[in-house]
Amino acid sequence: MPRLEEVGYYLRGLWLLLTGRSEGFQYLDFSERGFWRSWWAILFCLPPTLLSWASFRIYYLEQMPEGTATEPSFFAKLAMVEATNWLIPLLVVLVMARIAGMVSAALPLIIAFNWLSIPLQWAYVPVSLIQIWSPTDGSAALLYLLTLGTYIFISYKISVAILGGQRFPAVVLVLVLFMVPLMIQSQLLTALGLVSS
Repeated sequence: MPRLEEVGYYLRGLWLLLTGRSEGFQYLDFSERGFWRSWWAILFCLPPTLLSWASFRIYYLEQMPEGTATEPSFFAKLAMVEATNWLIPLLVVLVMARIAGMVSAALPLIIAFNWLSIPLQWAYVPVSLIQIWSPTDGSAALLYLLTLGTYIFISYKISVAILGGQRFPAVVLVLVLFMVPLMIQSQLLTALGLVSS
C-alpha cells in the first residue's frame, strides 16, 4: 500500500500537469507497477465514499414507506454501483484509446484518473454533509454541479497533457468518460431498486 507521502508525490505531479508544467510527468509512475499501485486510490477514497452512502441512505429512506430499514444488502448494492463507477471509466478509456489509435496513452490515463479520484472524491464531502444535515437544502445540488464541473475541467486538462496537447480527443474522451458511467449508473440504481423508475 502506498504511503501518504507517495500519494502526495503523485498528486503533485497531477497538479503540475493541470497547470501546464510537463515536469509533472516526473512525479507519476506510468509503468505496469504504477498501474496496479494506482488502484490503491480506492482505499484512500473510502471515507468520502462511505459518507456519500450515508447521505444516499437518507434520500432512499425518504422515498420509502415509513419504518423501512436498510438491510446489509442495501450497502452491498451501493458497493456494486461504486465498483461499476470505477470499472466503466477504465473500459471507456481502453476502448476510446483503441479507437483513436492511442493505445499507448491508455495506461497513463487510467493511472492519472485513479489518483485524481482521491482529491475529487474528497471534494464531494461538503455535498454529502449538507445532504445529511439538511436534506431539503437546495444548495447541495448547486454545490454538486459546481464540483462536477470542476471535476470535468480538471479531467480534461490532465487528458490534454497526457495526450500531448491534443484537445479534440481529450474533449471526446472526457465527455464519453462522464456520460457513459452516468447513464449506466442511473440504469443500475433503478435495476437494483435503489431509486424509483
